[in-house]
Amino acid sequence: MDIDLYWKIFPYAAVFLAIFVIIKLVSIAIGDAIAENKAEEREEKLKRYRRRLPELKKRDEETARRRAEAAELRQRLEDAIEAGRKM
Repeated sequence: MDIDLYWKIFPYAAVFLAIFVIIKLVSIAIGDAIAENKAEEREEKLKRYRRRLPELKKRDEETARRRAEAAELRQRLEDAIEAGRKM
């Protein structure tokens, strides 16, 4: 009687196990696809950044130059004010 019960349960267990394995494989494939997509997006962002890098450097140099000019003008103005006070 026990053997008959095993033969009745075995097909259901086999189907359950097969479905479980298929679900696991699909979830792994989806995870890999998501990781690959994220890697491609990161690579694309890096390419865009590298293309813009010369422009960003030029902009930073221009900003530094303007700040230096502003500091020089501020110093000259302070010196002129100080010279005016001494007169």
